[in-house]
Amino acid sequence: MKNIITILAISAFTISGNQIFAQQQKTVTQTQVEQHKRIKQGVRNGELTKVEAQRLRAEQRRIKAEKQMAKADGKMTKQERRRLKMEQRKASQHIHQEKHDLEHK
Repeated sequence: MKNIITILAISAFTISGNQIFAQQQKTVTQTQVEQHKRIKQGVRNGELTKVEAQRLRAEQRRIKAEKQMAKADGKMTKQERRRLKMEQRKASQHIHQEKHDLEHK
């Protein structure tokens, strides 16, 4: 009886942990939308210059093109998704760096 309770408890933790992890994982599209919003907000409040915003938007277009190529065969592989996520993390860092540099806007 104790073994069954232990197994059920472990199963419950595993299932709930996986659900929480899945909810925390953003899709490539969700990340794109959020990054576009961050760039727009940075321009609006003066954290980004026009040139910085253009450069960041160009980076977003490159990522979008990579995403379209990855989906061209009808399915995005784990490797393709991992590469896109890595590119998005780099882009996120670039947005942060540009928004927090000391350049006068």
